[in-house]
Amino acid sequence: AEVLITREKGLALMLLTADCLPVSFYDPVTKTIALAHCSRETISKMLPQNTVKYFQEYFEVIPSNLRIQIGPYIHTDSYSFPLPQPNLSPTIKPFIKRTGAHVCVDLASACIQQLTQLGIPLENISVSDIDTATSPKYYSHYQSKKQNAPEGRLATILLLS
Repeated sequence: AEVLITREKGLALMLLTADCLPVSFYDPVTKTIALAHCSRETISKMLPQNTVKYFQEYFEVIPSNLRIQIGPYIHTDSYSFPLPQPNLSPTIKPFIKRTGAHVCVDLASACIQQLTQLGIPLENISVSDIDTATSPKYYSHYQSKKQNAPEGRLATILLLS
């Protein structure tokens, strides 16, 4: 699943990621929570905004009430690809940084822009400083491919108590 949403107390949501952004949503007014898997592809398809719009339509959530936590993910300087990159979506292009013969992708900024455009205050968005690609305590799909290491995933768990 790309997004899990509930209002049910005691029901834990769990989302597996590797380097993508695990985004937790909490509305303290309607007592609604969600977890979203925000990758380069899902951000390109406007998943952060579509999640908030779904919240509004089906759960009567006001975006300015939402509290957002972006968990550990691959940071910009670690997430690089050799040029040319012909298949970059227009949604992601503004968040590409060229470094020599490579481009780096700033997934967090792309996600945050979509959230703030719908009225979520920047101060309601918290972003992890953990880079999954450089932290030895976290699994990185990107690094495992480079190092031919075993596969793994990170679990993000969110519970409404």
